[in-house]
Amino acid sequence: MQCCGGNGFSFFECTKHTLKRDAEQMRSEREAALNRGELPAAPPPKITLAQAIRMDAELHPDRYRQTVKQTDRALGRLANVLGGAEYQLSKIGRHHIARLRKSMDAEKLAPNTQALALRLLRGFFNRCRDDKLITGFENPLAGQKLRMVKTKRTRIYLPREIGAMLLASPDPWWRLFVLVAAETGLRLNELLHLRWADVRLDAQPGEITVQPGEPGTFEVGGRTYPLLPFSAKTDSSYRAVPLPAHLVDELRRFKIRSDGSAYPFIDLRRLAVIGKRIRAGTYVPNARPFTYLHAGFRALQERAKRILADQMGVPTVDWLTGVPHDFRASLVDRLKSAGVSLDVCARCLGHEVGGVLGKSYTTLTQADKLRVAHVLEQAAATGGYGPSTVHFGAGGAETLAR
Repeated sequence: MQCCGGNGFSFFECTKHTLKRDAEQMRSEREAALNRGELPAAPPPKITLAQAIRMDAELHPDRYRQTVKQTDRALGRLANVLGGAEYQLSKIGRHHIARLRKSMDAEKLAPNTQALALRLLRGFFNRCRDDKLITGFENPLAGQKLRMVKTKRTRIYLPREIGAMLLASPDPWWRLFVLVAAETGLRLNELLHLRWADVRLDAQPGEITVQPGEPGTFEVGGRTYPLLPFSAKTDSSYRAVPLPAHLVDELRRFKIRSDGSAYPFIDLRRLAVIGKRIRAGTYVPNARPFTYLHAGFRALQERAKRILADQMGVPTVDWLTGVPHDFRASLVDRLKSAGVSLDVCARCLGHEVGGVLGKSYTTLTQADKLRVAHVLEQAAATGGYGPSTVHFGAGGAETLAR
């Protein structure tokens, strides 16, 4: 006889030989007694680490997706220490964590890598406890300080350095890439998966909307090209980002020159290659469509360094080579210097507003959007890449009438 206990778990009892109607009556009485607390509930099943991993991924798909590679590595290392993923979850203790630390030390993992792995495991254990996968369980990582040590110097691009990078841009693609990254603070994957449908050039001010990208197709010249699936890092990443007037003009000019692609930064030729991978089943959703971008960005900075040195009349300048993600910190620096609140900066960059709004997403007000666009317009004029002149390449300039 199968009964449902008050803790949500099913259990079986042997009723020997009896009629079906009597067994049903016994089951109803048994369940009622359990729900009233008159009988002890059946003990929860013994969950193994492997089962908990599968259930956690099913219960929290968005949270798991954010750090899937790092979480898999951390859980894999823990399973090795336990002797296999079939180890009972509730029996994992602090001595296992101590063995895991020794194992990571033996691998010569960086301190930040170890701290991140342990933080992911602590969150995993907390979710298992909150989801009632284990009861009476003490998180073996509870109370342990797992601080990340800051090892990289924050790179802030000054307006004159952004202007030098625009002069150093070898083609319109790189110029628009630098401009959009510097003026919107989009994450790299958000930037590369941006669609023209997400850009509102007729709004006041113009804006870019970061939103989920549904898979599909579109046609250009009788040929079919894929629309790539896209999901942002967190729920708060879905947002509307205001645009300054000079960037709106730049986007209009670039769209006129484009080859008809649904994406500003992925041309039809690249989409055709990705389409073949999708049909072959080898395409990974959210994968970056380019592999050479970081090398190209480093080369662009080397050219910009020389251009800035020539402008300043010095042999060389101190230039810390950065990555596209550093444009986000640079944007916050400019907005904060102009008096824009940290809450507005957080919403522009797709971060949660510290502890007040939690995970709920609050949109920018119209006044906030106008203020951000005005500040960026002034910064563009200071950096020499305002709306009147458009420069292409390190050796020449092309002036376009507004």
